[in-house]
Amino acid sequence: MEREEIYDKEKIEADNLMEPIYRHDQNGNYSLGIGYDYLPKDDLMCHEFWKITNEKLGRIRQEVRDGKSTPLLFFMEKYFLDPFAFSKFLGISVLRLKRHMKPSVYARLKPHVIQKYADALEITLDEFIAMKGFDA
Repeated sequence: MEREEIYDKEKIEADNLMEPIYRHDQNGNYSLGIGYDYLPKDDLMCHEFWKITNEKLGRIRQEVRDGKSTPLLFFMEKYFLDPFAFSKFLGISVLRLKRHMKPSVYARLKPHVIQKYADALEITLDEFIAMKGFDA
C-alpha cells in the first residue's frame, strides 16, 4: 500500500478502521470517542518531543547566561550525549566530565581542555564558549 493510500479518508472508512480517539471537550478535559484519526501519530509524537526538547534547551541556555550551568551541559543536551559514551570518546573519566559540568569547576578550566570539548563537538572554541548560532 502506498503512503497516499494509508491516509485516504474513503479507504479508511471502507476498511472500517475506526479507532478510539482522545480529544479535548468544551471544558478542556479529555474525552474518549470513536472515529477516524487522519494525522499520523508519529508526526504528533515527534512534534511534542522537539517542543519539550527545545523548551529544555532554552532553560539550560538561560542558566548558562545566569552562571548556574555550563556550555558543556548545553551541548550535551543539544546533541543527546550520554556522559558515559562522551567521556569514553574523549578518553577521560566520566567523573571528570561530570565535574567539568559544574560552573565553579568549568570557570577554572584551561583553554586547551575546553578546546578538546569543542573539537569533539566539531565546533570552534568561540562557538562553544558563547553558544553562537545554537539558539534553542
